[in-house]
Amino acid sequence: MATFKNLIRAKGSAVNIYIRVTDSSKGVDLKRKTGFVINSDHWSNSKKVVKALMVEKNNELQKDLRRQKSYIINEYNKLTASGRVASNEWLEKTIRSFLGNPQKDTDLFLNYFEYYIKSIMPSKLNLSGSKGLKQGTVKQYKTVYAKFKLFEKQSGTNLRVIDVDASKIKQFEGFLLNSERLSNGTTGRYLKYILTIIRAARNEGRRVSNDINSVKGYNEKKQYIITLSLLEQKKIHYTPMPSKQLQEAKHWLIIGCNLGQRVSDLLLLTSKNIYHDKGKSYLQLTQMKTGKTIAIPLFKPVLSVLQSNDGCFPSSMNSVTYNKLIKEVCQVAGLTHLVRGSKIVDKRKTIGYYPKNELIASHVCRRSFATNFYGQIPTAYLKDITAHSTEKQFLEYVGKAPTDSAVEVAKMMETIDY
Repeated sequence: MATFKNLIRAKGSAVNIYIRVTDSSKGVDLKRKTGFVINSDHWSNSKKVVKALMVEKNNELQKDLRRQKSYIINEYNKLTASGRVASNEWLEKTIRSFLGNPQKDTDLFLNYFEYYIKSIMPSKLNLSGSKGLKQGTVKQYKTVYAKFKLFEKQSGTNLRVIDVDASKIKQFEGFLLNSERLSNGTTGRYLKYILTIIRAARNEGRRVSNDINSVKGYNEKKQYIITLSLLEQKKIHYTPMPSKQLQEAKHWLIIGCNLGQRVSDLLLLTSKNIYHDKGKSYLQLTQMKTGKTIAIPLFKPVLSVLQSNDGCFPSSMNSVTYNKLIKEVCQVAGLTHLVRGSKIVDKRKTIGYYPKNELIASHVCRRSFATNFYGQIPTAYLKDITAHSTEKQFLEYVGKAPTDSAVEVAKMMETIDY
């Protein structure tokens, strides 16, 4: 015999009320939000109803819960009479129907994808520990949604969540690589997003393909890491630029290579970020991506640039302009020798030999900082400045193997003599 009970799962002034449907004879155990909330102090956990003394304050709520439960029981009886078994998806649709807000069929993969972006992502924890993922992350999910929508259109399909199996994901991978001409790294990252959506559906009790665990996303190994050596930076520093705009871009490039920050943080710096302590100058900022507040000592090249600019940072510019200008800066400085790397050719990343200045982009600052000072500054400090979560991530970023770290430690230990 089926049972229908309301419950709450948290404490607070406005917590969600759930309904749980169980039917041991059919293996049914379902739970979904009712769409109603209550002060947890007004709820009786033992009786699964509004407390007797609080009914007057919650009279309409009590009536709504009773009407909803009656509606769900009636719909459940219809369902079982037809020989079908209830699922969480069915319960969710039934609740929506009662509330007068019929939901899109979230058994369809794209509908569930949209539901995930709108309803689940806002409650997920970000790197700083607060709720809601960063805008950039949400934007990437929306991009993957658009790509999957194009995939369905091209293949003439309208896939349900359970249809997105290993075979379909393999087809989607081929679509991204061949039709959309995306790089291996971007394709592998997009597959990770698809798998995240499917796992979220499974965690909600939805049916997913049994072979989904055999599918993995992947990262593209960084084969060609472009950096500016200290000698190259010195050459840039002492090369006069033909315009004020290029001069300011040059200054930002020198500063960036000696601070190790993402361009989203770098180009927002002002003299307000600088402080002095015991005769030393430091820069303090809160990183946009991680939410971490860090302090970095200002090296001589940075102090030199600031001194030439009356103690101020160069004029602010957007990242698109900056990316364009630093290629010209490196060209003027004579960094035009051919190096192996990848650049976008006909909308696809293509590996080949190109003049080095053409391969320079904003990420060269952070990567150059990490690469040039690896082995000179303890890795634990470097990864804090560059905001890598683990030493493994940092080593991969600078193209080092874990054994390289051991070699550096061995060199340091040779200096110990007692």
